[in-house]
Amino acid sequence: MSAVNRKKRKPRSKLYRSGLEDKVIADLNDKEVSHEYETLKIHYQKKPSKYTPDILLENGIVVEVKGYFDADDRAKHLLIQEQHPLLDIRFVFQSSSKRISKSSLTTYASWCEKHGFIYSDSLIPNEWINEETREEYYKQVLTYQKPKLRKTTI
Repeated sequence: MSAVNRKKRKPRSKLYRSGLEDKVIADLNDKEVSHEYETLKIHYQKKPSKYTPDILLENGIVVEVKGYFDADDRAKHLLIQEQHPLLDIRFVFQSSSKRISKSSLTTYASWCEKHGFIYSDSLIPNEWINEETREEYYKQVLTYQKPKLRKTTI
């Protein structure tokens, strides 16, 4: 009998909801980027609802980290985009080439492009981190909550 080589999974942190979020936050911490994790609450109308984005960068960019991007999440983000057009919400996908369903040819990437969302794979790009604060976005974010930027630790 031959032994099967299996990768041991790195235990997931209890602080974040997914391994991808762990990876993205660790990268931000390594780069010493000030950010917030799930501190912002954005109200939108479906019924009265609240959305808590994963990461708020100090320049006002809101980042949602997604492994799986289901139909409810897509609909929610379209409502938020329609109701809060000045918010700069971006996505970090585990794989933007993944299809939105087995029966669809639409990928996460093509869905974002169609609806005007900026996205990346795996990590937050340095370009987003180094982007200057756009006052209209930042003021929109401030109407929800005054940021208390901090580094999160694992």
